[in-house]
Amino acid sequence: MINTEKILQKLKGALTIILPIWSVFLIFALCIFFIFIPSFKSKQINQKKMIIQKLTDNAVSLLAEYNQRVQSGELTLEDAKFRAINPMTANGRWQEVTPYNHL
Repeated sequence: MINTEKILQKLKGALTIILPIWSVFLIFALCIFFIFIPSFKSKQINQKKMIIQKLTDNAVSLLAEYNQRVQSGELTLEDAKFRAINPMTANGRWQEVTPYNHL
């Protein structure tokens, strides 16, 4: 009987040390998986949406400029089409228009 009481006391002592440590670890892991990772994902998605919007705006702006130049007679329609399809080879302007060339 005395041995079981000592074992129970040692077990209670170990639990008072181990249980708080594991509960802190569990709370930390839950915070990472349910708070930090989803917020990081949503920030990444919003940044990608913003980049896509900027790229689209730049392309539309470039096409509008070519359209205006065709209507004014500065460019032929074929030349404008070529420049719109091949922005880097036509005049190298795409590098100036957007810094997102790595996408």
